[in-house]
Amino acid sequence: MANTLGWARVSSRIQRSERLRRGAWYRVIDDRASTQNVVLDLDMDGAPSQLKVSRALLRIRQHRPERLSVVELSRDIPNPARGTPSYLGSVYAVCPNTGSRLRLWGQPNRVVCSSCREIHSVAWDDRC
Repeated sequence: MANTLGWARVSSRIQRSERLRRGAWYRVIDDRASTQNVVLDLDMDGAPSQLKVSRALLRIRQHRPERLSVVELSRDIPNPARGTPSYLGSVYAVCPNTGSRLRLWGQPNRVVCSSCREIHSVAWDDRC
């Protein structure tokens, strides 16, 4: 496993990314390649995958977050899940451990992740 040099997620300024999910935090595994780019470990379903991304598109922090990220989807961006059982609404949470998306009912302070079964605080003050 590569060393973790920090954690990054797509900036709230970015509305859509082909490979990066909004609200999910990814391990930074190389920040020396360029002053403008970092390499992220996407680790999709257990299959290692790396992606070089511009720092300008990311929010980077030193430690892995412990709170659920809150994602607010813009009304003008089509959501392919709309109308299906997997649709979570326009505001949902993302688990910092598993990256699982969680439906939010109201504005709870804490939510149990259905994947890792841990109780997490909700980062209402840090929406993306």
